[in-house]
Amino acid sequence: MANLEAKFMNVYSVLKSESFKTRLLNSQTIPVNRWSEYMTDYNVPRGKHNRGVSFIESYKLLKEGKELSEEEIFLASAIDWCIEYLQGYLLVLDDIEDNGLVRRGHPCWYKLPQFCP
Repeated sequence: MANLEAKFMNVYSVLKSESFKTRLLNSQTIPVNRWSEYMTDYNVPRGKHNRGVSFIESYKLLKEGKELSEEEIFLASAIDWCIEYLQGYLLVLDDIEDNGLVRRGHPCWYKLPQFCP
């Protein structure tokens, strides 16, 4: 399970790296890129990762218990990270709507001083 969680988290790093590659490095895009990366890191991967690991294990069940290849683990993880991004967005939205102060033991994103760049 720990190994699977490590692989799941590694896929997050790969996807984030690909998402924030910028082809146009200039004084306007660099701050936006940094802010977006910070926002993503703050809101998306902070959970217990139960959903992600369960998603991979469920995929394994569909293969009748056969071991998954590294590519299959990567693809299943990538699909679940799409769900995690959506969940992160919904939690931020919920915090704003409910005027929340804390989420997962940390100040809510919209309450941070650097929320508005």
